[in-house]
Amino acid sequence: MARGTIVARTATDGSKRYHTVIRIAGKQKWKMFDKKKDAEEYLDRHSTDVRDGTYREIKKATFADYIKHWKSTYLLVPKLKPSTINGYGSILDKHLVPEFGTSQLQAIDASRITSFEARLLQTPDFSPSTVRNVLKLLGRIFANARKERYLRVSPMLDVEATKVEKTTKGRALKPEEVQKVLAPCDDTLRMIVLTALLGGLRRAEVFALHWKDDSKEPRSYVDLKENVIRVRKALFWLHGKHQNRKEGEPHFTYTTPKSKASVRDVPLSPMLKRELQEYYLRSTDKNGLIFQSGNGTPLDPNNVCRWKPAKKESRKKAIVRTGPVSTFTAAVEKAAIGPVRFHDLRHTFGSVKLDQGTNIYDIQRWMGHSSIQVTIDIYGHPVTDRGQEEAVKSDAFLFGKKNIAAG
Repeated sequence: MARGTIVARTATDGSKRYHTVIRIAGKQKWKMFDKKKDAEEYLDRHSTDVRDGTYREIKKATFADYIKHWKSTYLLVPKLKPSTINGYGSILDKHLVPEFGTSQLQAIDASRITSFEARLLQTPDFSPSTVRNVLKLLGRIFANARKERYLRVSPMLDVEATKVEKTTKGRALKPEEVQKVLAPCDDTLRMIVLTALLGGLRRAEVFALHWKDDSKEPRSYVDLKENVIRVRKALFWLHGKHQNRKEGEPHFTYTTPKSKASVRDVPLSPMLKRELQEYYLRSTDKNGLIFQSGNGTPLDPNNVCRWKPAKKESRKKAIVRTGPVSTFTAAVEKAAIGPVRFHDLRHTFGSVKLDQGTNIYDIQRWMGHSSIQVTIDIYGHPVTDRGQEEAVKSDAFLFGKKNIAAG
């Protein structure tokens, strides 16, 4: 019974049924078909797997049903960072489940996925990189489904990856723009902005900083003696329905930084050190978080960095109101320099370092990029702005200034 056998039987209504039988691990596996052709095709498909001992019975499930299982198995801490859980959960709820939810997993093929991709690419404000992230998650789900015997082969194998052109999204602030942003900031916001700007830290890394490293668990802190910022953790607030936060648990958690390379030491600039020392003297808690609420808990970065007026009227009031502001967006509004993200402070750090001639490998290390290619892709563009200047330097070095023709 290497290939298996087909047994024809007559039903009570006189019609014929074709039963296939194959032997797997010493046991017989029966399956019924209405047509002999279908029974033969079934045996042809599975005969090799049966002989090799690799035959697997495929489980049946709709995409929505499998996603319920997938969430409880894979969408968990510590398998994923809280920020990733929120991102994946949002993609599932907004795009994947509405599109594929009622379909059987085995019925979803490459052509269906390609059509879905085309519709996403035509959606306003939906960038190719966002589409790629959606399909990347779908591929991960199908890969898990294959391992768990819900699929024989992932349909993503026949789907071409979405092409994404590399673009520079960041904005590097000019010195005068930095001063305009700092001018309306209150004491704490000014210190937060300076730390991101002069340390090149990510938002979650800034808000995880402590004055000292005196706990059992590794923590990020400012080492004023050695003149470095030691980045070891990132702060994440557990917002959203996908976090499964239990009642009574804190609304925040400390996670490892974005990548292994993000665990790093960043040189402490003289100005930032001076500002931190003065801020330390004004601080009421000299052992805990540098930036904290009145009860000692971390500040919610969303409240500090992403504040947006609800209406145009509110926006106007935010611009003209007097006194210091405690949110980054309000400071940018008062500066009147156009749109600026909090992450642009970090981008300014990298751009300034490159413009000053800092070795790009040092920039990579201080910014915690996972590879030098990431640094080049983000900050390599300013090099072309100095192309003529650098060409003149090469001529002067090789042939002397006297032999260089005037441009």
